[in-house]
Amino acid sequence: GRADRDFPAVGCRLCFRERHCHEVRAFQGLATYFPRKVGSILLHPRKEAKSHGLGKLIEGAWEAGERVVVIEDLITSGGSTIETAEQLRAAGLVVEHVIVLIDREQGGAGKLAQAGIEAHSVFKLTAVLDALAAQRLLDPQKHQEVLTFLGK
Repeated sequence: GRADRDFPAVGCRLCFRERHCHEVRAFQGLATYFPRKVGSILLHPRKEAKSHGLGKLIEGAWEAGERVVVIEDLITSGGSTIETAEQLRAAGLVVEHVIVLIDREQGGAGKLAQAGIEAHSVFKLTAVLDALAAQRLLDPQKHQEVLTFLGK
């Protein structure tokens, strides 16, 4: 489903998880636009506290008991998103939802559900592939190859 339909994000803190520098830069536009659009505050969890600055594991203004929505670019297995949710939950935050730009449809949404997190994808990978193929921007053989890899 789409992230803007029947989604209780307003009034929540938003959490953009850092993985690799290049991915954060590529995702930065959405990471700065979305919190402003829904009137929320951005949180940024870190794998380890920095030795300079405030040295926090979770950057941003928050209080225990607040609801947090995790924002992801891609979900494959869901493992890294679950790790982020566990870190936020250990700090006393409530994590029940994740918004993902593209669900690669490789079991991540199901694993998130088992961890008590509902995934809201903007796009499914198969839909993106189908749209590209329909516009002749993806070779039919490569389209089928990827669908076969996904078990579709």
